Amino acid sequence: MKVSKIVTIILIAISVLFSASPGYALSPEDNPESRLEEIEKRLQETQQQLQSTREKENQYLTEIKNLEAELDATQNSLNTLETELDVTRNSLQEIEEQLQIVQKELESLRTQLSRLRGHVEKTEQQLEEKRRELTELGIELAHKVNILNERAVAIYKNGEITYLNILVGSTDLRDLATRWLLLSRLVERDATIVKEVKELRQKVSLQKELIEGKKRLLLEEQRQIEEVAAAAQSKRDEIKVRYEQKVALQNQIKSQYNQKKNLKNVVLARYDEKANLLAQARQDEEALEALEEELKKESEAIRARLSERTEGERPAGRLAWPAQGTLTSGFGPRWGRMHEGIDIAGSHGAPIIAAEDGEVVQVNEGYGGGYGKYVVIYHGGGLSTLYAHNSGNAVSVGEKVKRGQVIAYMGSTGNSTGVHLHFEVRINGVPRAPLEYL
Repeated sequence: MKVSKIVTIILIAISVLFSASPGYALSPEDNPESRLEEIEKRLQETQQQLQSTREKENQYLTEIKNLEAELDATQNSLNTLETELDVTRNSLQEIEEQLQIVQKELESLRTQLSRLRGHVEKTEQQLEEKRRELTELGIELAHKVNILNERAVAIYKNGEITYLNILVGSTDLRDLATRWLLLSRLVERDATIVKEVKELRQKVSLQKELIEGKKRLLLEEQRQIEEVAAAAQSKRDEIKVRYEQKVALQNQIKSQYNQKKNLKNVVLARYDEKANLLAQARQDEEALEALEEELKKESEAIRARLSERTEGERPAGRLAWPAQGTLTSGFGPRWGRMHEGIDIAGSHGAPIIAAEDGEVVQVNEGYGGGYGKYVVIYHGGGLSTLYAHNSGNAVSVGEKVKRGQVIAYMGSTGNSTGVHLHFEVRINGVPRAPLEYL
């Protein structure tokens, strides 16, 4: 993981802090009050950075949680679309199989139709041949009938030919026999020709009827197959429409799937980015906590050394530290107005001591006003100190107090945002920077 700038700065600060003051032993040349003020200021800045870093962590955690929810929703959508794609693929496969079956049926029917049309065409040729034969036989029969009719007319005109006519007309028996034989053969021949022509015509007519019946059967079979083929073609067209609709649906689902997949990649990239930022923030937090801890130890060490000083060791004009705790706000402009003292955060009820010998000149026990419960001590030479936001006061007006004597207890009365001591130093009523006197 890449080390952030803030971690690098903090590591350098800790290194400098350790090298500058290992254990921080006080010497006559040291100015522990200034050192304490510097450390408290740096501690306050570190705590502010720590708070900001933790807020970022919470922000990143919230964003990561939202991204995880978005990833889950996107993955669920992808799973649903994958299922829909599987269903669509199966449907397409089934439709393709149906289409192949119908296509094969259609091809088979077309083959049968082609074969039947060939048979019908051949039958039609046979019918045409029989029609021609019947026409020719009709002509021949008509000719024969015409000859017979002509003979009948001749007989009618010449009178009936009788056996007597033949006998009378014959010159002798030989001639008679010849005439009779010729007549018999002529009659027999004419009768035979007429009979043969009639029989042949009947035969051809019967063949024609059989062929026409065959043609009717072929045409009926052709009609039925054409109906089945038309139904198969309609079914094929219907299946093809369904197939095209399924293909369109599949393409639509694929498009939605690709969009969701791209969205997932975008969300994953954002998730990785936020995860890296969170990891970096946690690294920064650990470094800031380490710095905070070292600054607190340094502050406590200086306070311990200061509290161990005897009266003779204290520099002239230096006030005692009024309470145990952490300096959370210094003297100077704050939030658009002048902050006329320092704030020391501690635990509720912690003792507050007099910074120097003096006389209690003012005690407020009410909760009204910005200071809440407070105590003012006059030390002489125009110097006075104020102790505010107390949970309770332990002295009264006119009481003489000694340096280090408990005069009140830490609280959060008045206009206060948390348990702390507001401490002021005044010279002739004018607020001064307390750290210059502590």
